[in-house]
Amino acid sequence: MASLADVFTEKERTNWLKAWLAVDIAKSGLDNFAGTEAKTLHANIYNAVWLSVQAPAVCIGCHTANLLKCPTPGICNKRGANSSCKAMHDTAAKQPRTCPTNVCNKVLDEIRTLHKFASPSWKNTRAGQWAQNPWQIAKAYLPPDGYIGKSSVQDTDFNGIISFMMNCKHFDSKFSFLIAPGKNNPPCLLTKARDIGRTVRHSSQCTLTDAALQDIFTTLTDLLNDPTCLAHNGASQKAVKKLAKLQHDVLKITTEEIINLLDAVQNELKTIVQDELKDVVQDKVKDVVQDKVKEVENIAEKTLHEIRVYLDQCRNDLKKYTEKCEDQLDKHADKCTEKLNKHTKKCDDKLDEHTETCQDKLNKHTKKCDDKLDAHTQKCEEKLDEHTNKCEVKLDEHTEKLKNALEHSQKPVESNYEQSCEDLRRRLIEHYNDISSYVPLSTLDQRFDKRITDIYATPKINRIDIKKDGTRKKEEPLSSYKELFFKNDHANRRIYVQGEPGSGKSTFAAKLVHDWCHENQPLLTAPNKNTAFNDLMTIQTFKLLFFISLRNVRGQKDMSQMIKDQLVDQMYSKDDLNGAYRLLKKCIETEQCLAVLDGLDEWVAPTGCNLAEPSMPGLRKDKVTVLTTARPWKLVDERIKNSQIDILLEIQGINDPDMFCVNILGCLIDDTKYLDNAVEEFQKFVKKRELKSLSSSPMLYTLVICMWVDTMKEVEQLKEYSLCALYTKLIESLCKKINSTTGYFNNSNPSPVKCFSSTSYLQPNIELIDKLAVAACKLLFSRERETSIVFSDIQLSNYFSREDFTLCRTFALQAGILTNRKDNNWTGSSNSFIHKTIQEFLAAYYIACNPHVIDDIFDEYLKSYNDSWLNISQVFIFLCGMNTIAANALSGLMDEYHVSRCTIYPVIPCKLQDIIAAGIREAEAGKQNDIRPKLSHVFIDSDNIRYSHRILSANTPNVQSLTIQFRSGSPSDSETTINEAKMKLCLFASGEPKSHFEFNLSSCHMLKELRFQGENLFLTDCESFATSELPVWIVLNNAEPAKCGEPPPVLPSVQYIELRYVNCSTSWLRRLFSTLLTLDHEVQCELHRCSITSSVGGLSTNTFATIRTGFNNTFQVHCSMNCRLFLEALDGLNIKCLRINGMKDCFKHCLSDFVGFFYKVLQSLSQLETLNISVKDIHFDLWEALHSLNIKSVTLSLKGRWSGLIINNVSKLSQVLKTQMDTIIIDLNAHQDLLEALCGRNINSLSLCGSGEHLEANRVSALSKSLSSLKQLDKLDVIVNNDSPGLWQALHGLNIKSLSLSGGKTGLIVNHVSALAQLLASLIHLETLSIKFSEYNPCLREAIRGLNIKWLSLYYLGQLDHTSSLSQSLASLGLLETLFVKLRLGIPLLLETLCSLNITCLSVDGGSFDVNHEQSKSMSLSLASLTRLTKLCIKSRYNCPELWKALHGLNIKSLFISESTMEGLLVNEQLISHSLSSLSQLETLTLYVSTWRVIQLPISLKYLNIYLGKIFAFQFSEIVNTLSACTQRVEIKLEFCVAFDDSKEQYKQKLETLKNVKMTRFLIYTWTPSIENGSDWCVQKVVVREDGNHDDAIGDDMLYKQYIDDVAGWLRISMRFHIN
Repeated sequence: MASLADVFTEKERTNWLKAWLAVDIAKSGLDNFAGTEAKTLHANIYNAVWLSVQAPAVCIGCHTANLLKCPTPGICNKRGANSSCKAMHDTAAKQPRTCPTNVCNKVLDEIRTLHKFASPSWKNTRAGQWAQNPWQIAKAYLPPDGYIGKSSVQDTDFNGIISFMMNCKHFDSKFSFLIAPGKNNPPCLLTKARDIGRTVRHSSQCTLTDAALQDIFTTLTDLLNDPTCLAHNGASQKAVKKLAKLQHDVLKITTEEIINLLDAVQNELKTIVQDELKDVVQDKVKDVVQDKVKEVENIAEKTLHEIRVYLDQCRNDLKKYTEKCEDQLDKHADKCTEKLNKHTKKCDDKLDEHTETCQDKLNKHTKKCDDKLDAHTQKCEEKLDEHTNKCEVKLDEHTEKLKNALEHSQKPVESNYEQSCEDLRRRLIEHYNDISSYVPLSTLDQRFDKRITDIYATPKINRIDIKKDGTRKKEEPLSSYKELFFKNDHANRRIYVQGEPGSGKSTFAAKLVHDWCHENQPLLTAPNKNTAFNDLMTIQTFKLLFFISLRNVRGQKDMSQMIKDQLVDQMYSKDDLNGAYRLLKKCIETEQCLAVLDGLDEWVAPTGCNLAEPSMPGLRKDKVTVLTTARPWKLVDERIKNSQIDILLEIQGINDPDMFCVNILGCLIDDTKYLDNAVEEFQKFVKKRELKSLSSSPMLYTLVICMWVDTMKEVEQLKEYSLCALYTKLIESLCKKINSTTGYFNNSNPSPVKCFSSTSYLQPNIELIDKLAVAACKLLFSRERETSIVFSDIQLSNYFSREDFTLCRTFALQAGILTNRKDNNWTGSSNSFIHKTIQEFLAAYYIACNPHVIDDIFDEYLKSYNDSWLNISQVFIFLCGMNTIAANALSGLMDEYHVSRCTIYPVIPCKLQDIIAAGIREAEAGKQNDIRPKLSHVFIDSDNIRYSHRILSANTPNVQSLTIQFRSGSPSDSETTINEAKMKLCLFASGEPKSHFEFNLSSCHMLKELRFQGENLFLTDCESFATSELPVWIVLNNAEPAKCGEPPPVLPSVQYIELRYVNCSTSWLRRLFSTLLTLDHEVQCELHRCSITSSVGGLSTNTFATIRTGFNNTFQVHCSMNCRLFLEALDGLNIKCLRINGMKDCFKHCLSDFVGFFYKVLQSLSQLETLNISVKDIHFDLWEALHSLNIKSVTLSLKGRWSGLIINNVSKLSQVLKTQMDTIIIDLNAHQDLLEALCGRNINSLSLCGSGEHLEANRVSALSKSLSSLKQLDKLDVIVNNDSPGLWQALHGLNIKSLSLSGGKTGLIVNHVSALAQLLASLIHLETLSIKFSEYNPCLREAIRGLNIKWLSLYYLGQLDHTSSLSQSLASLGLLETLFVKLRLGIPLLLETLCSLNITCLSVDGGSFDVNHEQSKSMSLSLASLTRLTKLCIKSRYNCPELWKALHGLNIKSLFISESTMEGLLVNEQLISHSLSSLSQLETLTLYVSTWRVIQLPISLKYLNIYLGKIFAFQFSEIVNTLSACTQRVEIKLEFCVAFDDSKEQYKQKLETLKNVKMTRFLIYTWTPSIENGSDWCVQKVVVREDGNHDDAIGDDMLYKQYIDDVAGWLRISMRFHIN
């Protein structure tokens, strides 16, 4: 061995050499880790890339240069646009291009993303090897120089490996420290290690102090011991040990290793010298250069000289030592060879001598033995011949005697056996009729038994197939004895029937015995209705049947002895027993017998016996068939081999629980005429209490039926039947089977829970039950959900001490509380409670006894899963019957997590409310009166009022949403209906008769959402108290506030109120609105078909309204029907800003009367400052009322057209001009002061309203002067009921670009056409003209003839008789590009008027029409004549196929079809597809339809817009499936409405399943009239939005605005996607 101390004469140089070796050792400890992580990084990158490409592939044909653009900074040396790159892209094969598989480009992106500084060393790595060599990807994170040829981690030096870890983000999670370069943060261990490598490798002095050396050891050791990964790496820890030995100079190093080390050091020093010389050459000062060169040369030469001297010395020493070893080895080999030759010769001589001696002795002994054997053989043959002759004579004589005796006795013996055998069979049948024909109904009372044929129901039996590998799989069900006893005509001799406790194993065995007994005897009861297992002749193949109850033969192991003890001893007298035993033995040996062993799990082997089941000595397997019943856990015993089982069956309850219920109730109810009613009532009880799952266990189901019958006559007890009492009885019955000792809870030994207090068999077993309850609870609510119900012995043992585990497990298995069965694999078995509700009952019992564990158990559990609160529902119900304090605490946790995960408030009772109600019901049944569970979302109707009213009473201050729904289904004013509703509510409330039920909202401080629905609801207040006969009253506040005074705080948190079909008074509404106006947040209130009673008389039905209140006493209302009394509720409110929309039905009749009433209401609003009113058309009575209001601001909006501020005095004009309102509105007959003030103002848009025929002559001049002075005026709207020459004169010569003429709802009546024509002719800058008129005057054609307008809209309300005049007028408009026409003459006639126009855009609305063949041709010709037409929109109420035929072959690029156009032609999809396919230039198609059907899209189509009403998920699937079949790329905008409770995610998920569809937008809109931002539609949820666009409209979509107005109030989904 060599020492590093011998290399250099200076200690600091030796330290430097040690550090060099330490770095090499550290590298060896990092190589394995770096290589492994490089493979992981490689796999992660390719997995991510393959997920993003359509077809995962591997590419080996790309160069790295192909994937980089040119120039790439730091890589390419390209200097100009025309220069070429000589560094990276220097050949044609290395020019930039995309990877053919699109994989390499994505791998490059991933490499760059994972680089901490986004600048990988692309020169190092070869893209063609990325797929096969993970280190090629790792090299991208190495320093840029010196690593091109390094192909593995072993080839890479220490600095490269450290750089890989520092530069790659993959390693951020692999170390316990933050990887930081050390510039702005303290250097990390990797940074220190990198600096060590550089210090050691590039040290020009080749020296290192002791302190520096120790720092190096410390840094490298700390790095290799990093606890995250390296501390667990074998190579790293091996390196740590070597570093420790090197540090303490105990590391053994061979001479060869030192030589290799010094060679490497020597080479590195040469490199250092070269690098230093390069550095100093750049120094411009000559003296500095010379000094630097000498210094470096001296140090290097000295170090190299010492290394060379030591290397020569090492090589000489090694050579001498080798020669010396070779000489010694040669001498030793010669000596050994000589000695070996001598010893071998000596052994050969001795062996030859001994062999010859032994051979002589063996030959002599063999000869003597042969002689003796020959003599003895001869003597034996002689004696044998003699004895044989004697025996033959005696045998012949004896045979003759036996033959004679047998002939005399054979017939009587055979006759006696058959008779005895039949007698045994008869005795067995009589015995079984006595003991097996009756079975007990309840395990708690064995005396209460019934005939098996009366209660028996066909069992559900399945065969269990045991595979070759030992696994067990459930196969097909069995329904006959033949399938049970035979398989492919081969008898099954060993049959095992397993089943859980109470599943019907013993009953099936008893029925089998009964069928064997009664095959030839008439039944004592009615014929069995069961059709399964009715092949009774099959079991008659067994001459004898032995039924053995293994419970009663504990301590015995011999089956024959069991038959004697249980059967023979009971059937024969003591004197006849010996003969009976002999007969039994002969029968078993001779006849086919069946032995039924019932309850193997209850059998106990004798002490010291290791048998798993009784033995069968003396029983022939070909004669005796054995059928054994057992619980699954018993058949898990490894001593019962699979080879012993001919067939394994499992009973899983009964096939028909309803028939079983009928059978049991028939045995319990004496009067059969009440049987059907009892069955129906019991089934309702089972459904209501959710006990149907117990029907899988006949024992448990029978117990439920028996306990129900016990209380059936007491109606009140029936309604409040306790589940805890039921499951207590179940547990007690199971405990009695294993331990029949009685014990009681009393004052000195109180019951842990109330339901245990009257039991007889629980107290002796209570300690075991307590321990099982702990395990039941902790298993049920463990984090490992997969082991909460089914668990192994190991998992079960976690909850018991070593001493208790075996005792408790055995008790639970034998009692039937636990079951154990083989797993699907052959390695083990699993446990579970006999029924999940049993486990839940025990878990609730544990919590009831230990309520302090609730937070510990459920806090983490409820956080683990979204539906975890549902999983504890049954435990909560049981807990309500045991400990209400614990139940209240648990309900608080359940409600907390339910609220946190509830996306919408319930419109039907939520599942948690049903659970809470069930808990209250259980508490009441168990006489637990302190139940006050928490619930934030409450739903009340007539079916759940009893418990829901109690829930609300307990949660009034905390309830967040409340829904009360009481609909009668009949007219609300029907006295019969009201009385029936009262009776129903009284029945459900189980209280004293009441005139009504009252709900007071005054304490609902946290209530956010409130919904009332139903004709039986009366919303009342103190003013209207006791004025209704309706059964349910809603009281807003019992307090009596001063009229119009500040109301007490009520509903301070409410955000949404919905009233449907309810009855209320105007005073109640007024109080509600007054309350909402005091809140500091917005509130939305919906009224739907409400009946409102006036405080001064009168009734308004079917009122529809949407109200929003907000900050600063803002009140917004959209009232669509019967709003008169609704507006009465606004009387006197403290409203500062009022916005009204709708009220269209209010203007139909008695207009003047309504306007007067409306004006009176507005005048009562003393605080009103701002009024915004939106109407579809202006009524002039309404205009007069609004114009005369003296409030700060009145805004009038025409729906879809404009919105403006009404100006009726000079001060308002000054105010509005400061706000820069888009449009202002003034009266035609405005005061002259106002007109003068208007002069010269900077106004762009103006509306004139009023009566044109009353325009005074002196006002004409003032109006004309004022309008002419408005130099910025572009748009003018004139709304008058009648025209006048002065009106048209006042507008003469204006510079406006847009003019709209209308007469409000009735249209404009033009009496002075020539004056109008002169006006229009004078408007030389006019581009847009819109006219809505009521009567067509033929002279109007002259008014529009020859105008230079580009955009024209004509809306005619009457019948048009002179189409030719209109056609001529339109033809004269040479510059016209866009035409909107709405006439009532039908589309065919309308299109005739447009023939040959040069327009590019046309929208026609022709109302209803019928088309004959001639008109069809006319439409086709008219549309075909519009040669410049590119955009067409058609709206019509009714249509026919002829319209689609008329569209055929048009050269339009955009087509818009309204809803009714498609609706009439849904059945003729081929015609629509044919017409669309003929539109070869069509690029945009917009369909506003009510229902979608399959149509073929034209090939040229690029954009498709579809607007639908409410649809369902299956309709959506049809639409997208049709669209996804398109072969061309189409961008699609799809908008539709869905129900509020519909799952929205399913629409997105459906679209994502389509391969050639890419979704770019998925927004969910809710219609929420807003006060603050003015937008009615708001985005509820953004699922996908890649287009970054919030705008709903696409271009100049003519139908979209109409669509979003039509679907107001719905939930709307907006989607964008394209077909690839």
